[in-house]
Amino acid sequence: MNRPAVNGLKGFIVDQPVDQAETHCKWSTTMQGSKWVILFLGIGLIGCSSDSASSPEANQQSTPSSSQVAGGAAPTEPRLLSMPESSAESVGLSNQHVEEGLQLIKNGRLRDGLQRMNLAIATAPGNSKAFFERAQLLDALGQASSAIADYSVAIQLEPENALYRNQLGFHYLKRNVLQLAKIQFTRAITLDETYAIPLNNRALVYIAEKNFEAALADLESALKIDPEYIDALNNKGFAYYQNKQYTEALEVYEDVLTKIPEEGKANAYNNRGLVYYHQRDFEKAIADFSKAIDLNPNNPQYFTHRMTTYSKMPGKEAEQKLDEERTLWLTRLGQLNKQIQQSPGNSQNYLARAALFESQDGEEFTELALANYEQATKAAPQNTKVLLSKARFYFKNENYEQAVLDCTAALQIDPENRDALSLKGDAHFALEQFGLASDSYAQTGRIDEQAAMAFERHAAELKKTGQSAEAELWQEKASQISNLENIATIPDETQRAPELTPALLEETESAE
Repeated sequence: MNRPAVNGLKGFIVDQPVDQAETHCKWSTTMQGSKWVILFLGIGLIGCSSDSASSPEANQQSTPSSSQVAGGAAPTEPRLLSMPESSAESVGLSNQHVEEGLQLIKNGRLRDGLQRMNLAIATAPGNSKAFFERAQLLDALGQASSAIADYSVAIQLEPENALYRNQLGFHYLKRNVLQLAKIQFTRAITLDETYAIPLNNRALVYIAEKNFEAALADLESALKIDPEYIDALNNKGFAYYQNKQYTEALEVYEDVLTKIPEEGKANAYNNRGLVYYHQRDFEKAIADFSKAIDLNPNNPQYFTHRMTTYSKMPGKEAEQKLDEERTLWLTRLGQLNKQIQQSPGNSQNYLARAALFESQDGEEFTELALANYEQATKAAPQNTKVLLSKARFYFKNENYEQAVLDCTAALQIDPENRDALSLKGDAHFALEQFGLASDSYAQTGRIDEQAAMAFERHAAELKKTGQSAEAELWQEKASQISNLENIATIPDETQRAPELTPALLEETESAE
């Protein structure tokens, strides 16, 4: 059968740190037939694929049994009503809506893309492609029940389509509903014996069930169909690794590393490093994890693995600490990415991500922080706290003009906001606009040294222009601040009790 080409886009997945003796796994998937990518968290399994499998990573955690179902009792595919037929003309128009929807999704306009998919289905209720593409979007957005319904309709409309079966199986696999996943992969394999991907995916179910012999058989079959199927080769190494056949696993990963370009080797280095780790060859493990990090410095799992290895080596406490900090930073970034995806209108998440980027050194992080402050402002243009956060960022980075503009915007919403007035004064002071700085400081009632300096310099400017009376007023304000500061620093000797030194105690006793 004809299957659309894989697009090659993969999502950035973040896992939680785990016990040092354990490892965790990630999900990274290309949505087959689509031209977009969505981030999501995976659970339990690794290296799975829709029509493009990711590389595996070790998973020493217990995986669910083949009968275990996330969320309770095993779900069943919904019974479907008979679907009306659609004319060739309506299907053509529907497919046009689908392509437009995919383009909107690719540009990040998910809601608009979903509406266009809805229109595609309304135009031709018998168009299986429209249901399939909407299912993938709903799937990635976490709307599992709706996604299953759409996958099932697509399959009902085109029951011989192995791609649809594989994708529904992948939906179940992501959620550890292993028995239903296996059923769909087996159907896809039966429908198309030349389709290697469901063989790879079914192998992952077998690995989760610790049926390594069956897993290796499926992976060998997949590689016979497509000898260059690197993901299946990776998963073969993973199966050996899980079965503690470390020598065989190393041979597979050596093969993988000779077949893929350098930029695609990160997972292979990571996986080989895990084999070395379990062989207690920590130096080689560190070398491989470091290579993986060099190729993909944004994957917290690689840092976790290297950190764990350092913990087994004497004298590596400093290196372990640095990797721990980086793991936590990347994990937090992944959490914020997910929160922003789920709630793109929440300005606080953008502010938190901006602060996370600000905590790092380098121009690229400064630019990322700025982008997030801008996004926060777009999400909440009337929120003075958001505007002030952005103003502080600009002030910190010496863009005083923009800091003034953001403070002014905040003051238009809340004219008596003391924080905005004070920061606006500081920005004017940095720009040597002492008159404007003085006006802002006077409104806040600030009595610190910088306010006094602003008043004095403003007074001097006024005096130069012949405005002597007004200059005296500002000079008086500056003097008042100076007097207040002096009062605060002069000790009140009359109120101080004498210190009870040993000598004083002896004199008192003599007098008695």
